[in-house]
Amino acid sequence: MKYRIVLLMIALPLFLVSEIEKNDLYWDRLKGSVKSVKVIVFDFANTDEGSAKQKDYSSLCIYDEFGYKTEFNEYFFDDNLENRTIYKYNDDNEILEEIKYNFDDNIVSRTSYKYDDRGNEIEEIQYEGNDVVIYKISHLFDANDNKVKMEFYDAKFNLLDTSFNEYNDNGKLIKTNLVISNAVYSSFVFYKYYGEGKLI
Repeated sequence: MKYRIVLLMIALPLFLVSEIEKNDLYWDRLKGSVKSVKVIVFDFANTDEGSAKQKDYSSLCIYDEFGYKTEFNEYFFDDNLENRTIYKYNDDNEILEEIKYNFDDNIVSRTSYKYDDRGNEIEEIQYEGNDVVIYKISHLFDANDNKVKMEFYDAKFNLLDTSFNEYNDNGKLIKTNLVISNAVYSSFVFYKYYGEGKLI
């Protein structure tokens, strides 16, 4: 029988932050001013000779003083680097670039982001290597910062499909309409809520 054990090692400074901010620490469900998190995964197997433990995988995530990821490294079982991802931000802590390198420090992919004056992400472009476009996504928001339109483009910026969102008076998403370019049909998704606005 084979088992897997995950070890977490979290580095903390001497102080903790009291104000909750929805940064990467928040979404990663980490409390306090965490500097880094290391994950180690072991495989255990029961054999006739007893239990055998083997390191399978490890990763290291590094956060800045504002609680945002700056680097994410993945390692082979022998602790040699498999890949590394670097995150770059603007002065408003909005991510501008996500660059992934392989073990030879060559760029595997790069994703760039743009925002409007209210901090809404309006464009995402992913590249193979440093400059070969893979896809582009554009977002349109209304005056209430609700995402009302999203467009998907291929590597040559040809429009592939478009989705439209509709909201109720409380700002809850109630319908999404996906329109495929050059197709004779579209699909709809409807959303219903109950109680205190919880999605059914």
